[in-house]
Amino acid sequence: MNATVPPNPLLDIKSTCIDVFSLVVHQLDLDALTIALSARMAKRPKELDEAAFVVDASSISTEALLAQLPAFFMLMRSQPVRIMGLRHRDPAVAEAVRGLGWAWFPATREKEPVTEAQLPAAEPTLESTVTRVVEQVVVNVPTRTVIVDKPVRAGQQIYARDGDLVVLALVSPGAELIADGNIHIYGTFRGKALAGARGNPRARIFIQSVEAELVSIAGVYRTFAGEAPYPTNVPSQVYLEGEKLVVAALHE
Repeated sequence: MNATVPPNPLLDIKSTCIDVFSLVVHQLDLDALTIALSARMAKRPKELDEAAFVVDASSISTEALLAQLPAFFMLMRSQPVRIMGLRHRDPAVAEAVRGLGWAWFPATREKEPVTEAQLPAAEPTLESTVTRVVEQVVVNVPTRTVIVDKPVRAGQQIYARDGDLVVLALVSPGAELIADGNIHIYGTFRGKALAGARGNPRARIFIQSVEAELVSIAGVYRTFAGEAPYPTNVPSQVYLEGEKLVVAALHE
């Protein structure tokens, strides 16, 4: 008996971008981490109870991570948040991480610092210096801008991939704005905004009237528990100062 072929495919495989928080671990001192995590998680907002996290251990050496991975895994499993997996630059970590039931997310390998012995004997020319600066600026410029001129309702999510997001209307509570670049909001803002979603620490959020639930730059977030961080009639900006998230009046 021949099976009936459905007119439309039953499934598709497509690329997608999922919004998750990053829990960045700078040192693998398990005793100190236990204390720090307990204190941080005790203060977490209710919005993060169902949020997904990726543990970013890309600054930890492969040897140190592999030596303590089982104990580190159990520590993270004990936390009251959902951990999807671990991010690290060395593929040698991948098999061990997957063996514990976590996903592995590759991190970009950072360039080695240049020592004095590696520096050229001659001074670089003005032309070569200008070329390097121009190349760096071009890499950091978003490739496109998404403009939204209608209200963004609760439950809606708008994502500007590889660019800026400009919203000209009201953003309701429960709505979510995400951009790899900057976010500009010219209407009343009462939802969530996550700029620099792919880790750009230079991204900013510009808000005409702030009544936000949550703002985030490159994974560093802040919630306001129903209170505006600034008077609602003052245009404001959100940016990173080191690892601190700053909300300030636009003209301060």
